[in-house]
Amino acid sequence: MQSNAEERKWFLRKMAEEAAEALRKNGFDAVCLVDRSELLPRISELLPAGSSVGFGGSRTLVECGVIDWLRAEKAGRGIELIDRDEPGISLEERGRRMKRALTADYFFSGVNGIGLDGSLVLIDGYGNRVAPVLYGPDHVILVSGANKITHDQDGALLRAKEYAAPLNSYRLKRNTPCTRTGHCHNCRSEERICNYTVVLNRDPYRGRIKVFLLGEELGL
Repeated sequence: MQSNAEERKWFLRKMAEEAAEALRKNGFDAVCLVDRSELLPRISELLPAGSSVGFGGSRTLVECGVIDWLRAEKAGRGIELIDRDEPGISLEERGRRMKRALTADYFFSGVNGIGLDGSLVLIDGYGNRVAPVLYGPDHVILVSGANKITHDQDGALLRAKEYAAPLNSYRLKRNTPCTRTGHCHNCRSEERICNYTVVLNRDPYRGRIKVFLLGEELGL
């Protein structure tokens, strides 16, 4: 008899396969992976030596080890890592690095919701994550667990606003209504993290955005 874990793994894999097919029809270069163990070798194949690389805040990237891998590979591969989260840097320097990431060769990010209609949803507090995803870097690599897949764009938007945003606000210890109630109030708080909500319906530069869909639960 199958365990609940085996059934969940099967379900997530099937969702990832369907979402990847829909994303490919919309011009995204979508790839299904069994789990995070397959991710870093694929990224290593993609990333040329000497590339400049930026990244947005993403729990998924951290959980998959992408950020640590980039830091470890920086010297050996000659990567110019625009590390916005380097320990010890000032807020001013962090801001400068976020702006530099707009023109990096490669930009990494997670997503907040994926529709089975081939849509992607990202939310952002300051725009430094969604801006390079939309325009600037020649290569964008998005990583997501299959737990972020919903039926369609409306479901992906609902997931981003009602699930991901409150949980991330709580994780970041923001003083917002959603950290007190657990759901979105479309608030006017100065600490709101969902000031920008972006929907990607299609990649007009076919193949610029590569999406790795992992058949497991990652991020929030």
